[in-house]
Amino acid sequence: MANPGSFATIILADHRGVTQSEQYRSWHSFSFGQYQNPHREAPRALRAFNEDTLAGGQHISHSCDLNATVLLLPLVGGISVHSSGKSWSIEAGLVLALPLQAAESYRIENPYTDELVSYLHIVLPSSEATEPCLYPFDLGKNTDQLLPILEANHRLSIGQFGGRVDVEHTLNQVTNDAFVFVIDGVFEVQNRLLHRRDALLLPAPEKLEFEALSEGAILLVLEIK
Repeated sequence: MANPGSFATIILADHRGVTQSEQYRSWHSFSFGQYQNPHREAPRALRAFNEDTLAGGQHISHSCDLNATVLLLPLVGGISVHSSGKSWSIEAGLVLALPLQAAESYRIENPYTDELVSYLHIVLPSSEATEPCLYPFDLGKNTDQLLPILEANHRLSIGQFGGRVDVEHTLNQVTNDAFVFVIDGVFEVQNRLLHRRDALLLPAPEKLEFEALSEGAILLVLEIK
């Protein structure tokens, strides 16, 4: 695999690292926790990009070893998040941005007794002190375009597309790296074919060109300063 930051890097869904138990499973696009791979180091401004699953009624706790912003985006079901005496309930169509100080912990729970939940778990190093915030989005009302969810140090966008829809997306800054993750469906991104849960890391592209190759395909784009 190419060194992130030098060449475009494809991360296939079934080549991700994994941490799992009977209650919890986490697919890691980059080295994280007990999964350490020298060929899978995240770019400096992205500490982790994980797809996590919790069994019914289960919970998992994490802490950061540096000041960071954690982004949590439910994919199936919803989750409850607890940190510093505060709680949030997040369902599909919401993203929680949770700023944390070094060594501060947070707990994620599955509120459903008999159902699995899954969610994206993204960790971005950040020294800016901000308040936790929920960001809504509606894929059904705004199709065939990337919707900006979060625009701060980094820009997070998501979109649902019909088959054979071409899109050209300009990044906020030329120096930004782009991490592209296929939530569902099939896309061709920068002339590379990506299927469900595949990802592509692009160092400092001026623009992002992609085409949805299946109906209802969903793409997530994280622009990393």
